[in-house]
Amino acid sequence: SYEYSSEKEKRGLVNMVQNDTFARYPDIRWVVPHGGAFLTILADRFESFALMLRFADPDRRADIMGDMAHVYYNMAGFSEQKQLEMLLRNVDESHLLYGSDTPYTDLTACVGQAEALEETTKLTERQKQLLFTENAKALLPKLKTTGEKEV
Repeated sequence: SYEYSSEKEKRGLVNMVQNDTFARYPDIRWVVPHGGAFLTILADRFESFALMLRFADPDRRADIMGDMAHVYYNMAGFSEQKQLEMLLRNVDESHLLYGSDTPYTDLTACVGQAEALEETTKLTERQKQLLFTENAKALLPKLKTTGEKEV
């Protein structure tokens, strides 16, 4: 798996979609930080641009919604307010991962962000369990402790 740099995420992810990167490398498990940042809010707009690319070149895949569903999302940062709800409209709950953003964010803010995710009513208790532990274990099996059974 590869965590995509948050510094480059703003434009890079859209460029990767436009250049069919996810279609060319389907076995890479991409992790996008900060819940996809603005991508969740502007996905419909980007999909219209992708449609124009496909119209101009039928061999292009350029599928923003499909690619959004393929990648994983680290929910670091202040993603609970708006992004979480919008992300769940286009992404399966199994693709959400907890991230604290430490050491780049002050520890007090990281704790506050984790508490916001723990207390949100936008997720069920099962979805919270997936977000905080189970999805990471499924994505990175080495995280499982030796005493746990393979799922």
